[in-house]
Amino acid sequence: MNGARWPLIARVVLLGGALGAAVVAGLGLRTQRPGSGAEYVCPMHPDVRRARPGDCPLCGMALVATVAPAAEQSPTAGPSPELLPGTVEVARRRTLGERRTVPGWVEAGGKLQALVPEDAVAELPAGASAAFQPGAGPGQATAVRRTAEPAVRWDGELWKASFETARSSPPLAAGQVGWVGLEARPRAALLLPSSAVLRSEEGPYVLVVARGGAGVEARPVRLGEAPDGQAAVVSGVEERDRVVVRGAFFLDADRRQPPEAGAAAR
Repeated sequence: MNGARWPLIARVVLLGGALGAAVVAGLGLRTQRPGSGAEYVCPMHPDVRRARPGDCPLCGMALVATVAPAAEQSPTAGPSPELLPGTVEVARRRTLGERRTVPGWVEAGGKLQALVPEDAVAELPAGASAAFQPGAGPGQATAVRRTAEPAVRWDGELWKASFETARSSPPLAAGQVGWVGLEARPRAALLLPSSAVLRSEEGPYVLVVARGGAGVEARPVRLGEAPDGQAAVVSGVEERDRVVVRGAFFLDADRRQPPEAGAAAR
């Protein structure tokens, strides 16, 4: 009978030794500190983690790469690649004084209508001087002045403002189209590079760095007229806001991705 017990005892000893080795290996792997970047984890045993590719010592499955959670990464790792120097610019007001030219057309009765940027409407009180240049040829410009009729919104950025010929000017012929030169007036404008402005079906928007620097947020904006390469923000951004001006399109696309998709892409 004692002879029959020895094979069973031997099996128990061997099984116990194997289990002990597995436990020791698991505890040893659990105490390893994850790397600052990718680490490799067993799909069946999440406690098995290594800094390099390999196989799980418990089940033999290949370890798969994962990304360490942001909370476990070193806070001194440096700026995120999305907000490198030059990516963000502080919004500031600047003074512009150039003469502005806007499209216009003549309606029945000689009334001139012009499409004026929103930020210019307040600078066009009744009686403000302007000049209409027909687009058909190099004809002489006709002096016009702003009527007392309130401006009407045309779209998200433009307003329709009416003008009439000055007393000393001949009447305008209905059906003419051309350009209306507005009187030059110094104006303060909050300017950003045009590369900062993104567009959607709801209208233009920009990406603003959130308070405390924790990510970016989309801000709808209304725009006025600005020099080439610039965007004049009428509303939606305040002075001193930090706005993404470079790579905004790609950063916005990354911002819209679900967290799982962004981790998989990286």
